[in-house]
Amino acid sequence: MAAEIYGLVSGRDGKVRYVGETSGACQDRFLEHLRRPNDCLRAWFHEEWRDGFPVRCFLLERCAFDTRFAREGVWMARFPNLCNARISLQNWASGASVTTHPRIPEIESWMTRFEWNVGGFRGIHRDRYSDQFIVFDWRRPLSPNRQFAVLSTAVEVRDSLKVLGLLDLTEDSRSR
Repeated sequence: MAAEIYGLVSGRDGKVRYVGETSGACQDRFLEHLRRPNDCLRAWFHEEWRDGFPVRCFLLERCAFDTRFAREGVWMARFPNLCNARISLQNWASGASVTTHPRIPEIESWMTRFEWNVGGFRGIHRDRYSDQFIVFDWRRPLSPNRQFAVLSTAVEVRDSLKVLGLLDLTEDSRSR
């Protein structure tokens, strides 16, 4: 039986903020985190979503089931500032001394593909590959987002969803 080691990442900076293991698919485990996050993850999710940034799950490694905890610990030690509740003191100390994150090609590709909060419009992202503007819906992080060819249309749709109460991006001075 195989297991997966995964990382949770925000579009804000592309840095892994949580490392986990699962005997199932990491995307299924991500959905569980969204439904029942620990306090640190809940605060992080809401901060990212409030600022218009998506959070995604990336596979870091597939490993044997019986080595999953050891492999999870190895990955935890590679990243500083994790939201993991069960991180060991040894892994925390190792991660605290790390100054750079390891390169994960899939995360780099995702970060390169999208331009977040285009023109200062929170929750509006541009897919550089398709040249489409996307209205980010934090309530459905794994569902297809609404895509538009013109920025002004995306902004109008985002604003109408906010007025209807179908999209909640708390207004503040950080973006329009």
